Amino acid sequence: MEILCVPCGVSMKVGQTKKGPNDGSMALKFGCPNCKSTIALLTGPEESKLIKSLNISAGSAKSAPAKPAKPEIVWTKDAEARMENVPVFVRPMAKSGIEKYAKEKGVTEITPEIMDAARETMGM
Repeated sequence: MEILCVPCGVSMKVGQTKKGPNDGSMALKFGCPNCKSTIALLTGPEESKLIKSLNISAGSAKSAPAKPAKPEIVWTKDAEARMENVPVFVRPMAKSGIEKYAKEKGVTEITPEIMDAARETMGM
């Protein structure tokens, strides 16, 4: 589980953890590294027990923020068909090179045009 800052969409960091007001409860304070917004989360005794029984860490001030998910690369049918013309022993290297090029350009869909641009960049 991660706590996200609503305005920024960034994973918030645990800033402070302390015993809650009720026996067995826990209070957590989270801060956004981007906009400095803060929130607090108070778990009840039963929620705290559940977290402990599942051996789930609530985080610490030293924990690194979670990285945002990277968009998945999708190949069009035309691009997949064109890749079939590449020799089998070279395909994995060609595919990873094209996908690397696409990621660097912020492209999430591989088309024959992207394949051409990647090929030109790689000098092939």
